[in-house]
Amino acid sequence: MTVAQSESSLQEALGARDADIVVVYDGQCVFCNSYIKLMRLRASAGNVVLCDAREDDAAQRVKDSLGLDLDEGMLVLYGGRAYYGADAMHILSSLTSRSNAWNGLTASIFSRHWLARVLYPFLKLGRSLALLVLGRPRIRTSA
Repeated sequence: MTVAQSESSLQEALGARDADIVVVYDGQCVFCNSYIKLMRLRASAGNVVLCDAREDDAAQRVKDSLGLDLDEGMLVLYGGRAYYGADAMHILSSLTSRSNAWNGLTASIFSRHWLARVLYPFLKLGRSLALLVLGRPRIRTSA
């Protein structure tokens, strides 16, 4: 199975067969949830499906299909490719509308691939600390 085929079957398994873009993120993370809600993807990217990694075995499906741990980064499926972690933030920044200050700021920061890669570990640390403080578990998948 090629990468494109595994992404296509994953997209179908996530209930997003006809989506132009699929974003798989941690719905219990206050930062991830806020970021996704504030993005204006639908206006510029077409049919967008937002998928909480904690629902409907989404995290396990991603791990089985692509071998990715969603505790280590969000996933974006777009244009027949999978973008993970800093690369996901980078592609989202290029797809978002810059119609307000928040989107313009995040787009200008994360559209610089090198900056997205430098900042992403700090974002992951912030997520881990927020989950700990709020008493929320990490995303669980089997090996």
